[in-house]
Amino acid sequence: MKKFRIISICASLCLMIAMLAFGVYSASTATITIGSSVSFEVQNVFVEVAAGLGKEPDEKNTEYYYSQPTGTQLPLTQLTKLPDKNFSEEEGGNEISYFVYIKNLHSRDIKIRFAFEWLSSSKYNYSDSTAGEGAVTVTSYVNKKIGTAFSKDKDLNCVAQTPTKENSLRTDIIKGDSSSEDFLENETKILVVTIKLKDEASIYELKNGALTIKVNAGLQDITDDQMVD
Repeated sequence: MKKFRIISICASLCLMIAMLAFGVYSASTATITIGSSVSFEVQNVFVEVAAGLGKEPDEKNTEYYYSQPTGTQLPLTQLTKLPDKNFSEEEGGNEISYFVYIKNLHSRDIKIRFAFEWLSSSKYNYSDSTAGEGAVTVTSYVNKKIGTAFSKDKDLNCVAQTPTKENSLRTDIIKGDSSSEDFLENETKILVVTIKLKDEASIYELKNGALTIKVNAGLQDITDDQMVD
């Protein structure tokens, strides 16, 4: 009887360890996917645009779109969706970047404005109501082309709103805006938005992870009202 109890205890301990290991494995491999979209409001100007994953176009695989297409050029209205991406598939781990490339093909200087919104829900830091303490951090900047190389033009002002809470989930919204700025004739700019999953949040499932990027170009200064859908 004594041996049986010892064997039972050992078996129970082994089962508990196995369940714990499985639980840790399941948590550490949570699916965390970003869905993203991009929209353009281009008024009476001629621009060339590309968008995708990374920090700049890959010349071999990038498709370009035009606000005033001719011949076989792709119309800008077809560019609305960016690739979905899973953090666990990204080399280097927990950081994903999206870019929007835009070139002014108009015969004069124009105006341009960039903006983005990130929205996600997670159980990470559910008890904390502080803005910016969610599962991810978001940074964004604009590069401009000088000669044959790109250099930093400006950082976007990224602002985290106070999170809302419901059903044990914390919903975070982070917004960024460049404000209206000059876009010189034949000038090229690239907006880069980088989403970084915090190491301590990687075991939590991120729900409704969505990035929306908006670009507006025109002849006049672009107002706040023009950046609202």
